[in-house]
Amino acid sequence: DVSALKASVASVQSALAALAGAFVDFPFATEGDRFVPVAAVLTLVGREAIAGPVPLVMVNANVRGSGKSKLADAVATIATGRTAARLALPSSDEEWAKTLLTVAVGRSPLALLDNIPDGAPFGSHVLDGALTSERYSGRLLGGNELADVELSALFMATGNNPQYAGDLSRRVLPCRLESPHENPENRTDFQIPDLAAWLVRERPRLLVAALTLLSAFIG
Repeated sequence: DVSALKASVASVQSALAALAGAFVDFPFATEGDRFVPVAAVLTLVGREAIAGPVPLVMVNANVRGSGKSKLADAVATIATGRTAARLALPSSDEEWAKTLLTVAVGRSPLALLDNIPDGAPFGSHVLDGALTSERYSGRLLGGNELADVELSALFMATGNNPQYAGDLSRRVLPCRLESPHENPENRTDFQIPDLAAWLVRERPRLLVAALTLLSAFIG
């Protein structure tokens, strides 16, 4: 049925435009970057149907104040109804192991490593392994009990011009923001002035859009 196919294509295009529209005010470097947060939302909404690990989403920018953390919170709000939980950036392999075990045991849907120091190396062989694994094991704090749990969280990170350590670059989906402003935090030309409030109000519509895209992909 040609008319039904056209209607289906139109609904998918409308859903994609709706979901991408939530991120209209971010200064994406390329057209491809513009759809990374859409992919992140779809990953979170459809995570239970995804077999295996998913890449870390890195939101990087050329200058401070470009909206990296705001973008991560927008993704989280659409998919989970709340802003992204921040994790302290581990400084050693031992701390990485503890952090990842905490995320796994807590079954966090999204974990955000926010504001990596400018130009600092980011990553660990512990994180490399976790991003290609479906489960994570480690010793629980305060005892000798060994936990072996599913690790299904989507990891996101933000930073200005971060440097990937080890094999992390092969496990990352990058999203680049490039602001033309010297002080982007002073911007006032937003199409959606109060994004946080707008997302809460529009979340049901945006979730329907995400489910429409996932349904079209599956079937």
